[in-house]
Amino acid sequence: DSFFIDNDRRMLQRYSLLVLWFGTNGPTGWIDDHRGSWATSSDHCGWNRVTCNSDSLVQKLQLCCGSVSSSIPTEVGMLDSMKLIDFHRSTLLTGFIPSEIGRMSALTWLDLNDLTGLTPSTIPEEILVASVEWLGLAGSQIRGSVPARISRLSSVTDVYIFDNDLTGGDLNELCDTLEMGIIDCDDGIECDCCKQGLRPTVHGFDVGEDCNADSPPPTKSPTPNPTSTPTEGFSQETTIRELLERNGVSVRTDSSPQGQAFGFMVTDEFLVDNEQRMVQRYALLVLWFATNGPSSWTQMPWIDSSGNGWASNSDHCGWSRIECFDNLLIHKIRLSCGDSGFCGGIRGQLPAEISLISTMKLLDFHFNTDISGTIPKEIGRLTSLTWLDLNGLTGLDQGPVPPELFVPSLEWLGLSNSQFTGRLPDSINNLNNLKEVYLFGNDFTGGSLNGLCDTLEDPAAIDCDDDLNAIVVGKVTHYGTSERIALQDDNAISCTIQHPHRTSMAAARAVGPDVLSPVHFSIWL
Repeated sequence: DSFFIDNDRRMLQRYSLLVLWFGTNGPTGWIDDHRGSWATSSDHCGWNRVTCNSDSLVQKLQLCCGSVSSSIPTEVGMLDSMKLIDFHRSTLLTGFIPSEIGRMSALTWLDLNDLTGLTPSTIPEEILVASVEWLGLAGSQIRGSVPARISRLSSVTDVYIFDNDLTGGDLNELCDTLEMGIIDCDDGIECDCCKQGLRPTVHGFDVGEDCNADSPPPTKSPTPNPTSTPTEGFSQETTIRELLERNGVSVRTDSSPQGQAFGFMVTDEFLVDNEQRMVQRYALLVLWFATNGPSSWTQMPWIDSSGNGWASNSDHCGWSRIECFDNLLIHKIRLSCGDSGFCGGIRGQLPAEISLISTMKLLDFHFNTDISGTIPKEIGRLTSLTWLDLNGLTGLDQGPVPPELFVPSLEWLGLSNSQFTGRLPDSINNLNNLKEVYLFGNDFTGGSLNGLCDTLEDPAAIDCDDDLNAIVVGKVTHYGTSERIALQDDNAISCTIQHPHRTSMAAARAVGPDVLSPVHFSIWL
């Protein structure tokens, strides 16, 4: 291996990943979406489905729903910095769950649901790590009683242990922390919190009433099957409809993108008992259908003919260009053309349903020239958004910038070359966290950026020798003077910098170190 680093812990983790690769038939069996750059001389932090923390130690391993086969090696326990491990629906895995997972003392998320090829066995007590918050062992050939150690998981909020062959166990100690769970009430499991209200789910029945001996166990349907007869008056379609409606979605069943998204979810095999995650999945599906994903996304430079997971039964956190937090809520959507320049592929109008992904911090569609219509003002509901890149959307209808886009949390805003006209909304000056803004290549007729002068920083793209035609407005200072530097052009959009406090090489080149009087630059907006 030509990749060497002087860090014992990292090299041990690399060894562990390689044992996993060879032990689960990576070279011959893994699907492309899993294989990627595994077992190459590149940094293993860049291997597919591997995520590292800021110290370059492995933090997440997400190998669900694919062709990982044979048994999970014990060496996986060397990944001692792991916070999330996910093998769910890896039905080709065999053997036993390695107890060495218990060495992952920082583990918060353990998803071993639906490992139907495992050898029937009891739950290894060691894997019940004290830090675990989310535990999934459903449908994985578990036998015997639930270990008493589960009652000491003081941080756990979600437990899924249905569709096994358990013979007992006590979950009463979890009642104070448990927020969601699906258990088999007829497996002899004691759980007083079951008495708080039974609710049917797409898998079975979650924490609710009637787990006591005085009531007969409810009929459950642990494996969703859209062609089967609905159980106890509920079906997957009903459950999905009610879930979406509870979250403000007006469900459609027509040929619209919204109707197609709902139709997909009605037969979708990927279902989780987390409403926020399911609503976000719906939003992604609407985006897919609204922008001709099935027919035209393959033109994008980062996607292949299979769609790289999009609109498949896999976890949407693994879909191409989607990034999620540790809790598997969506963090970033990067559907830009990237360094390849302007391109097509994403065709049609961006749907308002993007706003349903309320945890989003980064949204990037730059250089997609076939996006049409107008920018949905509903993006303004993404109250955690810090990065919004809508540069180079040359196919949009001409029109003003929706003021709703100016979310207070924004730190980076790109609206250049995107057919915007009229006056720039004054509300842009309320973006107190904004550090960079790109507005050139439009047809604005006026506006002020004076309110941004205290927050804007020098963008790397600034080029004074080019009359700033590469960028926009940034904080421009020169050698600590207290003079004002006005940036303005024919469209009367201006920014006056007062009390500069940093030296800018860009300004030094344009102004010179000894110039103390106000200087005017032209900028392209």
